[in-house]
This record gives sequence, structure tokens and C-alpha cells, in this order.
Amino acid sequence: MNLVLLTGASGFLGIHVLQRLLDEDCRVRAFVRTPAKLHENLALLGVDPEDQRIEVVPGDMTDGAAVRQAARL
Repeated sequence: MNLVLLTGASGFLGIHVLQRLLDEDCRVRAFVRTPAKLHENLALLGVDPEDQRIEVVPGDMTDGAAVRQAARL
């Protein structure tokens, strides 16, 4: 099972890409500013926000340390 880092996962495009990755049986590390928004959008699409294949990493793209943390193996 591949691990994919997805930035902007809670946005309109990101949430659909995340759903497609899950459909392809990938694990997704979702890098988002607001985890609650991600959970809301997942629920709207009928995706279980507690799916074990989704790892939520909160942070901002302008924070280098947060980006490095999200990109860790």
C-alpha cells in the first residue's frame, strides 16, 4: 500500500483527490491547516473520517518545520 502526502487535503480539489487515493487503496498523509474542516468534508462525501488509511498532519505550507514533519517517512 503506497503512502501519499496530500497538501490542501481539506479543500474542494484536495478532498476529491483524497477520496480517489483511498479508492486506489493508498494510505494518505493529509497536510491541512484545519483538521476539523477535513473531517467535515470527508463526512459530506460519505468517507469515514476515522479511516485508518488517513493520517492527518496539521500545519501551514509557510512553516518549513511543519512541511518537513509532514514529509517524513
